[in-house]
Amino acid sequence: MAGQAAPDLWALESWVTPGNILTMLGIAVALYIFGHKLIDGQLNDAKDRADIKRQLQAQTAFDAYQARLRGLNRRLDDFFGSAKGYLAFDRCLSIAFLYPIFLFVMAWIGGAGGTLATLRVLPDLGSLPDRLFYAVLLAGLGGVWFLLLRNLDRLGNPVERVLWWLARLDEATAPLMTRRIIKGAAFAGFVAFAVAFAGAVAFAFAFAPAGVGVGAVVVGFAFAVAFAAAAAAADGVAFAFVIALFVFYVGLPVLNALLDFASWGVTRFFLNRIASHESGRRVWLWLALELVLDLAAAVGFLVFLAVLLPFAISLANLAFSAAGLPTVNWRAHLDAAEQAPFPKGVLVIGMLMTTLIPTALHLTIGLAALPTAFHRSARDLAGYIPDHPAPIEPASKRQEIVHELLYRRVWLLPAAFVTAGFFALLAYLFAISFEPFWELLVSLARWSGSLVG
Repeated sequence: MAGQAAPDLWALESWVTPGNILTMLGIAVALYIFGHKLIDGQLNDAKDRADIKRQLQAQTAFDAYQARLRGLNRRLDDFFGSAKGYLAFDRCLSIAFLYPIFLFVMAWIGGAGGTLATLRVLPDLGSLPDRLFYAVLLAGLGGVWFLLLRNLDRLGNPVERVLWWLARLDEATAPLMTRRIIKGAAFAGFVAFAVAFAGAVAFAFAFAPAGVGVGAVVVGFAFAVAFAAAAAAADGVAFAFVIALFVFYVGLPVLNALLDFASWGVTRFFLNRIASHESGRRVWLWLALELVLDLAAAVGFLVFLAVLLPFAISLANLAFSAAGLPTVNWRAHLDAAEQAPFPKGVLVIGMLMTTLIPTALHLTIGLAALPTAFHRSARDLAGYIPDHPAPIEPASKRQEIVHELLYRRVWLLPAAFVTAGFFALLAYLFAISFEPFWELLVSLARWSGSLVG
């Protein structure tokens, strides 16, 4: 399969097909329309408008950096709530619960087999463009599920009455419990559906209301138990699939979420510190120091995760073995990842790298802000944005502001490449000074697993 991917990647005729061309055009148009609508919505929102005005008014590179981080802080507060609160952990759990599915699909796009415990989950498509086209269709399916999940409150009223009658709950408790149960079931239902039909755009569901993450893990655990009971009279392949589903899509996401929760907490602490700094000569030194500390914490959580996951799987294997159930051959996954990091190692590597995401996001958004500080004409546009909720006049200036903001979004792409290059450089320097960082993680994983047996 891997041998076929390279020719398909470089063969022009495999890309220039009506389906692929229409797909790419559709993506480009959707991004352009979505970008315009997103910015229009932000200009109509009081808080977003204030953030935009601060960004346009930035006089120095640090002012631009700080303005973007303040906007990022506000959005993180809206999404995660308090860094130490239950909602923040629930968000991490919601993402971690579906993250393995996203990685599984990405590995399949890159040429992996698309099987889980010898059971084929994704179709055996030979060419890379075909897999991409199929993934785009699945992304559309994921969007439909997202819309359904966002509107599930409308389906809750009949169920609320039944729950209230059965459990004799007070009227204030029944609606809350119903929403969490329905949304948790729908969330986990999507996981079961996604594992069977390839998943897709799982990250979108992290934006569902609070309580979904825990509810999804509980219902997902129930699915695994139910599947195990249904497979009690079946062969070992069915059992192996159930065990793999439970470990990779229920158990490990909880551990991932714990470390991600800690990593986001550290990054948000430093983001708030940087956002409060006064501009001055030493401000870049403080920024560099805080970035180093943030990165060190993220790497520390990554290393701890590399030790924790094999240890947890080995403990689970002891329980499975004692119960007469198949065990998870995690060492085979690790060996495959060591021999071919892409695509076979995407699932393993991706689950370890989640603790780096907060720091990478900080770097990417901060770097994207630096070039915009030298766009002096943007400061004039800031004067056309009123502080009070009123339309931007004239309309031509509103369009200029929208185009300016679209231009600033474009800088996110090179900033992301610079951030990726920075992490690659750090890995290279570590490799020439000590040993390849990936080999260190593999050694730690094997050592951790050997502690249990």
